[in-house]
Amino acid sequence: MTESRPPIVLLVEDNPDTRFIVTELLLDLAVTTCYEVDSYQAVRMWATTTPHIIPDIVLIDLQLPDADGYAVLHYLRKQDHMAQVRMVAFTAHVFASDLQRIRAAGFDGFIGKPIEEQVFTHTIQRLLNGEDVWFYQSREVAVPTNPDLRSRVAARMQPQRDTYITTARGRVPWISEVWANICNGHASVAAVAPLQQTVHYLAGSAAMLGFATFGETLRALDGHLRQIIEDHGVLSTRQEAITHLVRQLIMMVEELPQTPMSWDDTNPDALSEI
Repeated sequence: MTESRPPIVLLVEDNPDTRFIVTELLLDLAVTTCYEVDSYQAVRMWATTTPHIIPDIVLIDLQLPDADGYAVLHYLRKQDHMAQVRMVAFTAHVFASDLQRIRAAGFDGFIGKPIEEQVFTHTIQRLLNGEDVWFYQSREVAVPTNPDLRSRVAARMQPQRDTYITTARGRVPWISEVWANICNGHASVAAVAPLQQTVHYLAGSAAMLGFATFGETLRALDGHLRQIIEDHGVLSTRQEAITHLVRQLIMMVEELPQTPMSWDDTNPDALSEI
């Protein structure tokens, strides 16, 4: 990190709720400059138009709308002014075994989602200090609790939670309708792709905004839909499970306003640090 200026972070993330929360947490670390881009093409434009800006850390979501995070990593490594910047994979939906591929690709670290605010700020500070950090499930890491930070983050997130509830109440019935049309033959299997994109967005926001159980249900649905996109032949074997998850979402979405902020529904078998 350059001594003469506050640290700079480049965040490559397509989910606006994640961008908001990360930016807010970075402010608590005196990272007053966080550049945000939401796609691979946006990364290319940013690097081309701002060659004079060299961030200390680049946080890269591995699942972007127009490419994966590996493409972003490889592109940035080829830019002379970015070649030595610390690149950190920042994503959900991976297994501990995937970290081997992430390491081999040339990332300098990994932070799993959903993040817990205390651990995230602790981890970023370690990265700024030059350490390599590979957390598979961040909330398994013990760090001192800062109640003031938690209260500030919760207060900042409430407007986003309210907006998310409104969005989810509109999108979950649409998800149910599209899935019903696919099942009864009124829509082709091609309709699974836009359905999955909507579910993926809702899952990412739910995880970041503390709707733990709702987010876990969406992530399970996202996984089934991804498998259908990869192999249309599994539609019939996934139909019952997906229908069950959609029904769960319909019941759960009305309870969101009374849902306390929680990030606790995680894989109990997750590895803490690799």
